[in-house]
Amino acid sequence: MAEVIASEAARAPVPVFGHALRDAHFGLDPNWTFINHGAFGAPCRLGVAVAAAWRSHAERQPLKFIDRELFAHMVESQRVVAEWIGASADELVLVPNATTGLNAVIASVVGGGGGGCGSGGGGVVMGVGDEVLYLDVGYGSVTTMLHRACRRSGARPVAVPIAADLPFSAAPSEVLRRVEAAMTPRTRMLIVDDVTSNTALVLPVAELCALCRSRGVLSLVDGAHSIGSRPTATLPYLRSLPYLRSRAALDESAVLGRSTRHVAEVGADFIVGNLHKWGCAPRGTGFMYVASAAHRRIVEPPIISHGFGAGFASSMVWAGAKDYSEFLALPALIRGWWRAEDAPGPLQDPAGAHQDAPGMAATAVAPDMARRSGSLAESVNYQRRTLSEAVAMLSDAWGTAPLVPASEGFNMSLVRLPPLDPRSVLHFASGDCNSRSSSSSSGTTTAAAAAADSSTSDLPASATLTGKAVQDALHFGHAIECPVKTVGGQLYVRISAAVYNERSDYEALARAVDAMRRR
Repeated sequence: MAEVIASEAARAPVPVFGHALRDAHFGLDPNWTFINHGAFGAPCRLGVAVAAAWRSHAERQPLKFIDRELFAHMVESQRVVAEWIGASADELVLVPNATTGLNAVIASVVGGGGGGCGSGGGGVVMGVGDEVLYLDVGYGSVTTMLHRACRRSGARPVAVPIAADLPFSAAPSEVLRRVEAAMTPRTRMLIVDDVTSNTALVLPVAELCALCRSRGVLSLVDGAHSIGSRPTATLPYLRSLPYLRSRAALDESAVLGRSTRHVAEVGADFIVGNLHKWGCAPRGTGFMYVASAAHRRIVEPPIISHGFGAGFASSMVWAGAKDYSEFLALPALIRGWWRAEDAPGPLQDPAGAHQDAPGMAATAVAPDMARRSGSLAESVNYQRRTLSEAVAMLSDAWGTAPLVPASEGFNMSLVRLPPLDPRSVLHFASGDCNSRSSSSSSGTTTAAAAAADSSTSDLPASATLTGKAVQDALHFGHAIECPVKTVGGQLYVRISAAVYNERSDYEALARAVDAMRRR
């Protein structure tokens, strides 16, 4: 099936993006404006359909499939994913999401749980007084995991301050300076996001990992937003190096021609990531990359079951009886959706690898779905261009600015909101209004006036608004999915630019906000 899909993709017409792609290849409701792909992603129909075909096939003879076939298919999926993201097959395992991988690494390395996945396990890594650095702009649940692990081992979590003085502190050189200043002889590990969730900052992880190696410090990269959001790690980090400050010194077109983000280029000891966000894979697909064989003997799976103690892959692959179809759909997704013929290395199925999956041969689910948006590099270029244009348009419409220049991001950006009328916001947030037409027409001032006469009219216009209230107003009042963040006491929208987004999505956001502006 994978070969059929890949051949269909090769015959695809000129790449199509925006709503035409959304309507043909995603299940998203066109009555809603989705500019929050960064939250949970959106699986393309190809991945969903192939996963459903695997699920149907498995249920025809579940004992035969689970007992005799599943492991080989999982190994093949891991091999294809590893090649696609630039890792060796023995360095990577598939996990349901980045959170699962982060829990495994942090609990094993920091929390003292690392008894080992195989013979000669490395034992406890952290001890009393050891320090683990993390940035205070990192993902909240990772901070929770780290503090829990430190309580168990006696290690000490140390926050590197970035959030208080954004955007100055977001400069790559400043991030590096602050992390280096926080390192002490007791520092054992750095945990850092590739792209931060709340603030959409692209951090210099390759340089941070190089700094860690020079100090004998382990590095763990949270790459939840990495795969599918950029084709390579090289370009943004090379640009910040002192001897390559001129962008003209880089052949950007050559770099963007790479197939995907190569994890080996990051230089981290551990990388976890999602495939179901910017990779458009079925939800519940992620990976964990562990560079060192010694570390692969330390990291334990969150769920101990059959296979534990028999090596890294065997320990991680089986988490009990459950549906593994999403993982099994990944080779077809990579070849058919992401045009894997552009990827390095052989990606053909080994002879007969999927011949015993007749459900997969029902390519009625696949040919049209493989006609998609071109290679990953083309998709990244579209996302970057769409994001840049959206940020410029919203900033101009509102008289504000992005948290950091859009040119420093790939697919997400924070744009400051203008002053809003709390009465209008709470009116729309209540859902007790017919405001969707107002966000798609020019009559925004009428909507704002109607809001002022609502049941919230006794609320002072100077009342403090929360991000949740504004986000609820966009959701209930305008059918727009867009998160609202608070940074430095200011409200920002965090917009995403996915392959299915286009300018009209951000114009709808601009109109909705205009309906809530303070007059």
